[in-house]
Amino acid sequence: MSEMIKRENIIDNNADWLTIKEASQISSYSTTKIREWIDDEFIKSNKDGVTKVNINALFEHIAKNEESRKKEIPLSFIPSRDESFKFLDSYNNPYMPMVNPNRYTTLHKYAISNRGTCINLKKMEKVAISKASNGYPQVSLRYCRRNQSVCLHRLVAYLWCPNGKYKTEVHHIYGTDKENNDANNLIWLTPEEHDLAERLKKSNPKLYHLFIERMKRDNAWTEDIRVIAHPEYNPDEKFIYWVYITVKGYEMLQNGMPWSEIPSSEIRAEVADLKYKTKGRTNIELP
Repeated sequence: MSEMIKRENIIDNNADWLTIKEASQISSYSTTKIREWIDDEFIKSNKDGVTKVNINALFEHIAKNEESRKKEIPLSFIPSRDESFKFLDSYNNPYMPMVNPNRYTTLHKYAISNRGTCINLKKMEKVAISKASNGYPQVSLRYCRRNQSVCLHRLVAYLWCPNGKYKTEVHHIYGTDKENNDANNLIWLTPEEHDLAERLKKSNPKLYHLFIERMKRDNAWTEDIRVIAHPEYNPDEKFIYWVYITVKGYEMLQNGMPWSEIPSSEIRAEVADLKYKTKGRTNIELP
């Protein structure tokens, strides 16, 4: 009984829900098996119009089902109890529900957690972390038939941290530990704000704390926006491109509209990340 209460508490605190078909696609279990888990109350469902299951509850159940792990998915880790995952092609801010990634991007086989864990959804295992030349943890992701190295703290920030002003620098709030890539430890800043934050962190902790709180308010979302990998990204270029797009524009892509036909009014910002470095990013000027 206590285990069931704990499971419900975990689920109720997360907002990422999948349809049964989506859950089947990312877990490699059949829809029939997932319906059985729902009927047996192993994973909680939300039957408001369309039956949906919680992605974290799904991962938790697979991790605890030792027999299933041996026969079907060798899940190599168990998520933390306060850990949630979002698909890498986009993210959902507090004002909108999750939308399933579709064919226009090949990055949807990855997911990033709010605790800085990157998983391969096809293999259901953690992606190995290495160190970039500047000391920041990075992951190598398969994209457009190439392996692309991306700094982990920037992936977490893109998917989990509000960026209402479309700033380009990611700042670690607490300490100097580059390994702490929890979403609560990251904040978007402009280059000037980033330099000021570094100075205040060393010289005036009290003023630094007030500055960070003001930046959090400044970064709050004022509209529903998604961050996606650029649909026309060229892996041969030295930059990795990201797009801040409205939900309307995102749905146009999902419905098969070519990127070139997406109205510019639905694209809020495009950001270019220089590969393997944390400096050198720029906001692309939109037409």
